[in-house]
Amino acid sequence: PHKRQMYAEITLLPNPTPQSPALRIHTISSNMQTQLKDDLEICDWFSLQFNESTDILDTEQLAVMVRMEFSDFTVKEELLKLLPMKGMPLYKLSVITTDGAPAMMGSTNGFIALCKKKICLISLSTKKLCASKFFLFNVMNVIIKIINSIRAKPLQHALLEDVDDKQSDLILHAEVRWLSKGKVLARFLSLREEIKEFLKSTNQNFKQLEDSSWLMDLAFLADITDKLNILNLELQGKDKHVAQMIGSVKSFKAKLILWMSHMKTKSLIYFPSMKKMVCDSDFNPSLFVIRIQPLLEQFKRDFTIIEPVVAFLVNPFTSQIEVRTEEVELEILDLQNDIVLKSCATDENFWNLVDRKRFPALKNEAYKIKSYFGSTYLCKVLFSTMNFIKSKYRSRLTDAHLDYCLRTGI
Repeated sequence: PHKRQMYAEITLLPNPTPQSPALRIHTISSNMQTQLKDDLEICDWFSLQFNESTDILDTEQLAVMVRMEFSDFTVKEELLKLLPMKGMPLYKLSVITTDGAPAMMGSTNGFIALCKKKICLISLSTKKLCASKFFLFNVMNVIIKIINSIRAKPLQHALLEDVDDKQSDLILHAEVRWLSKGKVLARFLSLREEIKEFLKSTNQNFKQLEDSSWLMDLAFLADITDKLNILNLELQGKDKHVAQMIGSVKSFKAKLILWMSHMKTKSLIYFPSMKKMVCDSDFNPSLFVIRIQPLLEQFKRDFTIIEPVVAFLVNPFTSQIEVRTEEVELEILDLQNDIVLKSCATDENFWNLVDRKRFPALKNEAYKIKSYFGSTYLCKVLFSTMNFIKSKYRSRLTDAHLDYCLRTGI
């Protein structure tokens, strides 16, 4: 809404020229940058979101988004370039969110490690929810080899498309984006019989496609990655509070426990791909239960610190939290026994009603958590916009013009 008002206030240039659209975009972008600097000065806390990708010219682009929280408990999310960080009030920085790439999370030379040498902050990594140790490499390696073999040769690819199937194409797998695994496995399973026939016709022998144990691993992996894909979609979106995302993760942990209990009894109601593939003679449920357990443990580890804090701030009258300072302990007791505030517990703007002078530590923590990014979704949206703007027909677009377009386009 604030952007629409700003666009409306910008007067269109008289006597339009071919350069007019570019000049308007530059004017809008400059205005937004000025507003962003002003917002950073007046906000209480802000967090940063980092992600990197490459454009059509194979130039690496680093996207930096900022989420600011203000004294009226409102938030604003904007694009921020890395270069202007020199003048940023870093003492207000509450958290940095990345996708867990080594360049970001390296213990010595990673960006987060270098930042921590200068300032004290929390880092949230939306790292691959499926840990590498969880994925069955004996399955994925074969799948990738088959798909790459088919797609690498245009003639073979064309022959496969001749198969009369509604899903005639296979998806390439990108190792750096685990979400693609789920799509690859689902498509591979749906085309399994056609792929077997095609490989036989081209004298390519993959014994795994006849191995019932390997096929069960494939079906299991397809089912579990599909569930992770659904979770990932829940976590996406703009202006999402970190509490919503933690709620989704907490629900997923409970589902993992439920799925394991069903798996132990050989109930595959939640594993449709396995149910189609299963044979009682070669189905050992314990093999799959122990593969789900590490995933559950990883989710528990990743959110151990922040989950109880967020739970308390969302439900301060029903949640308990351990604190180490007397000041905060006393504030919690005063808050939980305040009858007036308790009557407003369900108010969406509850923390806006809390007196900052009476509860300075709690209110400050509420502001800080409100400023958190929960994922790197906005950066991914930015890169999608970048790929559209800097297409092969506009590959000579300068970095400055690309920045102007992206700032006004998201």
